[in-house]
Amino acid sequence: ALFKDKPTTRGKALLRILMVGLGAMALWFVFMGVFYNVPTAKETLIILIAIFLLSGAFVLLLPLFEGIFDVVSPIRLMELTHPSNPLLKRLQIEAPGTYHHVMTVSTLAEAAAERIGANALLVRGGAYYHDIGKLKRPQYFIENQIEGENVHDTLSPSISALVILSHVQDGVNLAKEYGLPSAMIDFITEHHGTTCLSYFYNRAKEREEYVERDQYCYPGPKPRSKETALLMLADSTEAAVRALGSSVLNVPALNDAIRQVIEAKKREGQLDEVNLTMRDLNDIQQAFAKTLMSMYHTRQIKERK
Repeated sequence: ALFKDKPTTRGKALLRILMVGLGAMALWFVFMGVFYNVPTAKETLIILIAIFLLSGAFVLLLPLFEGIFDVVSPIRLMELTHPSNPLLKRLQIEAPGTYHHVMTVSTLAEAAAERIGANALLVRGGAYYHDIGKLKRPQYFIENQIEGENVHDTLSPSISALVILSHVQDGVNLAKEYGLPSAMIDFITEHHGTTCLSYFYNRAKEREEYVERDQYCYPGPKPRSKETALLMLADSTEAAVRALGSSVLNVPALNDAIRQVIEAKKREGQLDEVNLTMRDLNDIQQAFAKTLMSMYHTRQIKERK
């Protein structure tokens, strides 16, 4: 079990390193005993001390290197995605609808990442934190609203758009406050790219003669990596599929909804800065469809019990 799963904490990583070191030491003993002389007690003690010191130094110095070079190691990603992380606990308690949304998006994006050979663990981490900005005003986002109550019904389109758009910068501020690496911040800033809030923009045009479109669009940047692009596609797909309601288990309808999302992002130029081939996009669509069918089918079975 120790080597079957990925280490989720630095303590477990240290234990794994020690086990590898001790295993290597045992092999060395066998080698020396067969071809040379069995090591003395003093030599054995020196080797043991060296193994413990080097293992400890690696685990202790890794966070320092992560901070200096602003890199995120697999161990750090496992820590960030652990349910006990303070930000994730806040999201679960203060914005439960958003928490459920990011878990679904994470499952979709991770499945697609594995399908096209992207960094699945990085995608999972980015998905978990991409919407943390909603913690500032959770009730303004539909997934956290009580059915029949929409705060935007009492607001002007411009104010509604301002609140919705601000969740990106609010997320960046919160990420910096909690010391998240820049790799996570990239998912926050890029998951909407430069897309626009068409619903509020069209409402504004119905009320006013002239409306500046840029005021209803996210500032970007567009996704610059396969991982952030996958998150954008998974995020939009989850919303589109949620709107299908009971039709979600209709395979043609599901595939059509996913295809429309991917084609729209491509047509809008949101994927222009990412090297995703047509084969990649087809694989992503298939991964999304397979994952969603499995998720909703399982959910339907549970609801019948």
